[in-house]
Amino acid sequence: MKIRIILLVFLIFASLVFANGNNSTKLCLNALEINLLETDSIKIDFNITATGAIEANAKGTMLLKSYNRVSFSAKGEFTGEPLNLELLSNGSKMDVSNSNNKISVQTPPYLNQGSIISLTRM
Repeated sequence: MKIRIILLVFLIFASLVFANGNNSTKLCLNALEINLLETDSIKIDFNITATGAIEANAKGTMLLKSYNRVSFSAKGEFTGEPLNLELLSNGSKMDVSNSNNKISVQTPPYLNQGSIISLTRM
């Protein structure tokens, strides 16, 4: 809960600073990423709404734990089609599914780090 509030406050602050062209935001963003990367467990509940060329409406949860253990689920619609996306990694094997399609692959070595950086930079 604490990390979620800190992340939300930071993202609001960062968007305001970026809007004013302040380059010190990059330092704040780097500090946030370092703190998140050093955390043993992060849970993020999300709602996504996108309009325009690509429309989406989904909500879900992402749980990152140490040793590349990840649980991610999102349900809703993407480009007018039903979305039921799940990703589950035990640290070595990763299952990814969307509705009836499912694949199992080796977990990428930096899955958690890539997920955190994607969250903070997109």
